[in-house]
Parts: sequence; structure tokens; C-alpha cells
Amino acid sequence: MLNKSTLKNIVVLLSILVYLFTQSHACYARKETVLFPVLNYQEGIRLHKQGDLKSAVVHLNNALTINPNDLPTLIELGQVFLELSRKDLAISTFKRAVALSPGDALVHVLLGNAYMDDKKYKEATSEFQHAIKSEPDNILLRVNLGLVCSLFSDYNCTVDNLGKVVIAYPFQLKARAALGSAYHSMKDYALAKEQYKFVLGYEPDNLTLWYNLAKCELALDDYSSAKASIDKAISIDPSVVELYLDKGLIHYKLNELKEAEDGYLAALKIEPSNPSVPAEYGNFMWRTGAYSKAAEQYDKAFLLLFSQV
Repeated sequence: MLNKSTLKNIVVLLSILVYLFTQSHACYARKETVLFPVLNYQEGIRLHKQGDLKSAVVHLNNALTINPNDLPTLIELGQVFLELSRKDLAISTFKRAVALSPGDALVHVLLGNAYMDDKKYKEATSEFQHAIKSEPDNILLRVNLGLVCSLFSDYNCTVDNLGKVVIAYPFQLKARAALGSAYHSMKDYALAKEQYKFVLGYEPDNLTLWYNLAKCELALDDYSSAKASIDKAISIDPSVVELYLDKGLIHYKLNELKEAEDGYLAALKIEPSNPSVPAEYGNFMWRTGAYSKAAEQYDKAFLLLFSQV
């Protein structure tokens, strides 16, 4: 029979064992709580790199079930959603990241890019502006902001940001071309011309810029330069009908009427079913006093237009 002293020792021993078991279990639980999100985050990254995007989403969401405010996991998950073309989920995920770290330029840029993909340009602009407040000297951010501003015709914003870019980096040709386009849209043809000519010095086969340059020179009444620019554009791609329409107008301004008519006839040959071509040709005929021929072209334009309805 056990005496009281022995029973007391057994109780103490059992208490110690219960305590040790409890502490061991708590330690395991704490270890699981720490390791579970980390392992899922790492597995999510691995699957993302391998292109298994849906499985990556599962693991990243698993990580967030225990630690829903983990910024790297939210950023990774948002990027996976973008690659899955789930712009709505990417935006909501990056919004959570912005709420966690509102002063972080990166998360504002990521949210801005998601808005860009969703064609929500004003919202994208707001995010890029927030990012620039954190990193005002970040040229890449100013390029992004300047480009997105031009998408919804905020040309003052474009000029402000891309102007700073080309001052700091004169050979940032993409920024210069977009800056020229913004000046062009604002009808500041002289400054637009300056930007276009700079870029064309390094991209001599850029048809769009030659065409835009010809438009600016035409608006500035520099018809000889416009003629050279439009001819250069045509030499790059002789199949673009708009080039011949402008060529006709430029030759008309130079009082070179035969060459002007040749331009309109070339446009008719390229796109005979385009109603804008006989309409423009008719305008030329009207300006030169050939009213009956102008009427014929207008009739042709109306017939083509109604046949497409």
C-alpha cells in the first residue's frame, strides 16, 4: 500500500509531465503557425515561376489564412492574378497591400499597373501620383505617369512629367516621342516638331513620327519640309492611304496641282472602297474649281458610305 509521501511524489511527477506535454504542444502549435504560411508562400512562388498559376493561388491563399496581412504574399498573389487575367482580383489584392503600406511606392505602382490593364486610367494616374510622392526622383514612375495621362488626354500632366524625364535623360526616346505627341495634341506644333525631329535622328525608319512631323510642318505652313517628311513616310510604307491624302493636300498648298491629284489618285488605287478617299479628292476638286468632278467624287463617297451601313 502506498503511503502519503509516495502518493504526493506521484502527483508532483504527473503534474510535471502534464506541464511538459502542454508546453511541448504549445511550442509545436507556435512552430506550425510560423512555418505554415512561410512554406505555402515559398511553394506559391515556386509554382508561379513554373507557370502553374492556379496552384500558386491556392498556396498563397493558404499562407494568407494564417497571416492575412503579409505584404510580400499579397504582392505575389496580386501578380499571379494579373497573369491569370483576373484584373478584378488583382486590384482588390493590391488595394489590401496599399492599405497595409500606404507609403510604399512599389504597391502603388503595382495597383496602378492593374488599373492600367483594366483600362481605368484615371485610377492608375492617382496611384502613380502617390508613388511619385514617395519617390519624386524616380524617372520610371514619371514615364509611366506621363504615358497614362496621355491615354485620357490630360496633356498638361503628360508634358509636366515627360518634360522632366527628357531633361534628366535626353535620350529617353520613348518619352520624347510621347512628349511630342502631347505637344501635337495641344496644337503646340513647334515644340512637337522639335521632339519628333530629335527622335527621328535615332529612329529614321519610324513611319508614325515622319507622318506626325509632316502634319506639324503642314500646320506651321512649312510646306516644303512637310513634302519631304511625307515622302519619307511613303518610302517606308507605300501602302498607307492617309499618307497619300496628306501628300495631295501638301502639293495643293505648294500649288503643285498635278502632283496633288496624283496623290489622291494613288489613295483611290490603294483603298477604292474607302469613302473618305473620294470625299477628300472631291474637296481638292472643289478647291480647284472643278465642281462637276467634285460632285462625282462626293456622290461616290456617299454611295460607299451607305453601302457599308
